[in-house]
Amino acid sequence: MVESLQQEVSPFGICTLLMEPGRFRTKLLSSQNMKKVQPIVADYSELSKATIAGLEQEDRKQPGDPVKFVEHVLDLVRGEGIAKGREVPFRLPLGKDVYEEVKRKCEETLKLLANWEEVINGTDIVE
Repeated sequence: MVESLQQEVSPFGICTLLMEPGRFRTKLLSSQNMKKVQPIVADYSELSKATIAGLEQEDRKQPGDPVKFVEHVLDLVRGEGIAKGREVPFRLPLGKDVYEEVKRKCEETLKLLANWEEVINGTDIVE
């Protein structure tokens, strides 16, 4: 959706920035903020319990500094600080943990393209 929005509004000089934050140390995962809901589908019950337990263990242990995140976002929007003299990308992951995740995903995608290149490119109409 954001990629479509970018194409739609860029001719008007409106910039679009898609932030992909990693895990930042906020109160998001605190017991006051997390609401536990029983899954409607019973087959998801165990996965749901494991996910909630994992999130509860992460509370106040996330590696990212939320103040730094906000400072970076403001710099990007204003074109100052870390963004000064740089072209601000459309999509920017922020956080050491998300860097590794995005890198792994890109490597997996490149491997898929290499392994399936013939199939991917073999869909044209032959005349």
